[in-house]
Amino acid sequence: MASAAFSVSAVFSLIVIYDAYRLRGEVQKHAQVLNRLRATLELKDEAVLNEMVGHSLAEILWGIVYGLSVTSVVLLTLGF
Repeated sequence: MASAAFSVSAVFSLIVIYDAYRLRGEVQKHAQVLNRLRATLELKDEAVLNEMVGHSLAEILWGIVYGLSVTSVVLLTLGF
């Protein structure tokens, strides 16, 4: 059971990391282009899109380090 739980959590973690960097990064690029297009066409009635959607690589790496640290503390505390 332990290896199955590890496999599920590893795949879930990779999906979250991929979403944080690649997918949200693409959304961020699209928002920047659409905001420039809005300014070029002078569409004042349209709302400005939020361009800060994705995470930087440093933020993702620190999130991985934080997650591994919390997991280690919990496992050591519980005696696994």
